[in-house]
Amino acid sequence: MIAQQIKKRIEECCTLFAFEYQGKKGHIDPYSSKSFLLWYEGAETTVTSIDAVMNTPFFGGHTLLEIANEIIIKEW
Repeated sequence: MIAQQIKKRIEECCTLFAFEYQGKKGHIDPYSSKSFLLWYEGAETTVTSIDAVMNTPFFGGHTLLEIANEIIIKEW
């Protein structure tokens, strides 16, 4: 359930979504419905869909979908 809530919130493109995973900082910055910045401990990449946000293995080698129940949300 939390993964779907996170996806919906990011998809709204209204604010930064910040979190911690394994003691490291990460965030997702939705620029538009077709451009999202993924940031994790200084590394960044841009993806072009909400599905890519959820399914790109970028956060310590894991996808946001995989770690959704393990992250500590800092900014919603």
